[in-house]
Amino acid sequence: MNKIPSLNFNQRRLLVEALLACDCLRNQQSREQVLDDLPADVRFNITPQPSHKQDVDGIVRTCQKYPGALEQLLEVVHYNEGDSIPWKRIEEVIENILAATGNRKSDETHRFLPYLCNRSVQKDELRDALQLHKQTRPQRPLVCFIHGSERECHDQFLERLHKDIFPDLLQLKAALRECFWTEPPAPQSKLQKFWFSLCDKLLSPLPDSVEACGDKLKQELASLERPLFIQLQWLTENCADSNDLFNNFLQFWESWPDLPPNRIVICCVSVQYQQSKDTPPKFTIWKKQSPNDLLRRRVQELGGRSFEKVSLVVLKELQAISRGEAQDWAKHPKVRSAFQIPPEQIFAIYRANQDTALAMEELAPQLTRLLDGEPLSEPRQERN
Repeated sequence: MNKIPSLNFNQRRLLVEALLACDCLRNQQSREQVLDDLPADVRFNITPQPSHKQDVDGIVRTCQKYPGALEQLLEVVHYNEGDSIPWKRIEEVIENILAATGNRKSDETHRFLPYLCNRSVQKDELRDALQLHKQTRPQRPLVCFIHGSERECHDQFLERLHKDIFPDLLQLKAALRECFWTEPPAPQSKLQKFWFSLCDKLLSPLPDSVEACGDKLKQELASLERPLFIQLQWLTENCADSNDLFNNFLQFWESWPDLPPNRIVICCVSVQYQQSKDTPPKFTIWKKQSPNDLLRRRVQELGGRSFEKVSLVVLKELQAISRGEAQDWAKHPKVRSAFQIPPEQIFAIYRANQDTALAMEELAPQLTRLLDGEPLSEPRQERN
């Protein structure tokens, strides 16, 4: 965790309010357990206060007097809370504090510039989907399927959605509240498994029933100030081919309670086609399609379906980038505002690769070198 600077009154107030929303700091007994993990010289100088807010404020004030103590307090809180919604609020407060003091990674925009290539169609599709969603199902979740080769840098595209594309489309000044749905159940899992798996990432403690999950989730969403952005990924190997491959997953979203007014929940599903699954299985005569082909068909079929209680959009497949698309990238306003990339440098990249379309994982490092003023890599050698 970055070093947190000295807090002014307003910054400290926001941090204290965010900390009070955490289960591990809501009462005196749970706070004592957290304080047990702080250094003794810090712990013994914290004086209990009559109210919960004054008590937590006193903890923060004391920690600020000892180098690294506030950062350690937050690490203990994160350990107890996990990536819950209250913890995400704490991260938002800290991010704003660091941004206000200039103690933030200054090259974030620069880092994402190479990934602007060949993704404008997807942004246009999202704009249309969001507009329709607001008109027809404003209090329901929006589920977005992103699919393409694993070489198309899905992680960077998801991060752009989180920090750039959705804030722009929703006219927000900050990134969405983020939840990484790590190790999600397989697409055909039962609804109960989806409920407990996701709520384990969002809620602390985890409710003991699906009904309780829905009730507590609705309460947490009501307290959110920004849209909730949930992301997960499935590889080809996670998706056994079936006509109803994604039915249970989408029924899970249909089973959500109505969202509180003016609240938005977006789930982005990254379906990545593995290179190792690009050929049909051996020893099969009748099944001529590869596992990737079968999965691609199932994802594309979703685009023609509609649901009563969930908005669904399947974006155009993420594809390799042609030379013309890379040349258009150099003219993008966000690129041109900071860099002047001569067309011949783009041409040199593609000439070195026989003028074939390049996967994002191959092209992005080359574009980064151009932005950094470094020499391009050597041409790749032809395989025998």
